[in-house]
Amino acid sequence: MQFNQEALDAKMRHLDEIKSRPDVVEKVLSRNLSSDYEITENTRVWIGGGATSYTVNTQQGRFFLKIKHKDVTVESKLEEESGFISEPCIEHEYRMVKLAEKAGTRVPRIIFFDEEEGFQFLAVEYVENSFEETLERATIEEVLEIWQELVDNVQRLFEEGIVHSDIHEYNIRYKNGVVLIDFEEAREFTQKCSFEESLDCIGKSGKSSLGEFPLADKQAYSVKYNSLARMRQVIKAYLVPKALEHIKKCYYDSSNGICAALDHGTSELTYQSIQNDWINVKGQRDQQDFRPLLIQRLFSVLCDDSKYTFIDVGSNNGLFGRELSKASRGNVRCIGLEGFHAFNVLAKALAFLEDCKNTEYYDFLCGEDDLSALKIEGCTFWSICSVWHHIQKREAFLSQLKALDIQYIFMEMPVQQECYDGHSWEEEVQKIKGQLGFAGSILLGFSKDYQRPLVLLMKGRKDMKLEKKIKRTAKRVLSPTLLDKMLALK
Repeated sequence: MQFNQEALDAKMRHLDEIKSRPDVVEKVLSRNLSSDYEITENTRVWIGGGATSYTVNTQQGRFFLKIKHKDVTVESKLEEESGFISEPCIEHEYRMVKLAEKAGTRVPRIIFFDEEEGFQFLAVEYVENSFEETLERATIEEVLEIWQELVDNVQRLFEEGIVHSDIHEYNIRYKNGVVLIDFEEAREFTQKCSFEESLDCIGKSGKSSLGEFPLADKQAYSVKYNSLARMRQVIKAYLVPKALEHIKKCYYDSSNGICAALDHGTSELTYQSIQNDWINVKGQRDQQDFRPLLIQRLFSVLCDDSKYTFIDVGSNNGLFGRELSKASRGNVRCIGLEGFHAFNVLAKALAFLEDCKNTEYYDFLCGEDDLSALKIEGCTFWSICSVWHHIQKREAFLSQLKALDIQYIFMEMPVQQECYDGHSWEEEVQKIKGQLGFAGSILLGFSKDYQRPLVLLMKGRKDMKLEKKIKRTAKRVLSPTLLDKMLALK
């Protein structure tokens, strides 16, 4: 982003000049308001655009009044723009707010635009709740919803060829949803890229870049540009403590209502361990869990990323889907099905913290809820780990599975016969395989912590060369080299 020195000089020359002309403010307000009013000057956080602003209370409600001299023009331009915008700041913002509203982006309602003795006035609805106050009060689910609302609003601008160029927490308010404010530096600029690669998303695109957050030197975020990329880091700062508190609702035991087999007693541990840059929580399953890596490697060997969907039944905190998403750089649609709502909330929060793309988590009871509602198309790779025995309506679930194009199912099977009405896990695997019409199955090995058999069911005909490749892949993951073992001990 480049700055117009003439505009910057004009800003300083006329900075707060309107304060010496209360008669002009009185004249404009009297002309545009039909009732008495009270006016309060707002404290400027930083010099920023240099506008003088007031909060005005009337019988009809409260609004925000922004004033600048008309000689103060838009002060910035993108590197790819041919020249600076010569339009006065306030007039330009008035026009851009109307364009944003037309695009479907939520903006404050315009009360009036006026001009008097060289000054321009823009009055808009006062949106009381600040973005950070809203995040502080919000639940973990609400934080994620607010983020999605923000993304949706910015995407509507992009689709209409508008760049806001100044997206940060002070320019986002909240009133029954996200509201974008301050369009002084917005511009009409159609970008020849995807939304995910656009300026308001990542702060830099093509030859152009956006300005830095005004207080960037005092904040810990690695992204400085006023963009969604930086706002994602702001959101994470509020999400982490909420996620840590929410984990207390995600202990895995008999009280969660989804454990239909075996006695799980009581516990103050999650099922899967959680390890990332923000959270390190030991769960009931080993922190050195090789199952996600095995699924990644098998998926890589067997599936084309762009054509396959991964579905994890009993996804818990979403570990398998998150890890596959990162390994595939978000190219795989990863779906988690989980019967306990609190687990899905945690899964979504962890996916956000770990920047996992294309991950979805649904409250879903296998055999009771409708798989067709998820609109799963094309070839699929399924994971059903240590959860098959908890499905109460297995026959109904198998019937739904038959309607889908399932090529592979990765299963971890408890060995207790009580899980399968008195017969063995081997017999249960053969039953599943037969009802789905699958051609083959391979015993890959056993989980490190629970010593449960890991089995891959395959729809296609027997292929000795492929089977050898699968077994070799599993052996490399489940039987690490001595060097790997030594590194794991450090």
